[in-house]
Amino acid sequence: MFATLGGHLLTVKERGGDVRRQAIECTVRRDVFPVVQAVNKIPVVIVDDHAIVRYGLRGLIDSQPDLAVVGEAETGAGALRCVDMEPAAVLILDLELPDISGIEILWRVSQTYPRVRVLVFSSYPADRFAAAILEAGAAAYVCKSAGGVAILEALRLIAFGIEGESPPPLH
Repeated sequence: MFATLGGHLLTVKERGGDVRRQAIECTVRRDVFPVVQAVNKIPVVIVDDHAIVRYGLRGLIDSQPDLAVVGEAETGAGALRCVDMEPAAVLILDLELPDISGIEILWRVSQTYPRVRVLVFSSYPADRFAAAILEAGAAAYVCKSAGGVAILEALRLIAFGIEGESPPPLH
């Protein structure tokens, strides 16, 4: 099965060749997941309302031998659908989404999918927001002004971190 997103319409081609379409706000990379399982890559879902941010993160993450983007969403509703459809170790979450706040998504994911670690990726300054975000259940907080190395380090730390401990905010 392979899923692609065209606007807000998901086209799914089944093994038998049948094609079905449904409205959805996330992209699930079914072509990547068997590879992720086979080589023990850390599966990551990206949630950000800016396509260019998702594109940049996807390129950065997929260039790593131990990480793979298995899904993307541009809205909070899409994030919940994406996490429900595709097992992820880490969810990269922007706080500013057009429909549901990132804080609400953080809470819902923490309650419904406790194995998914949430990395909040936001433009808000870490010194003012990170402590509250970590207290709300995020495993890490990375400012969008941070370099690529910071987000990769945070992904690896929280994917293999000890349960209940969080790395310090990175900025």
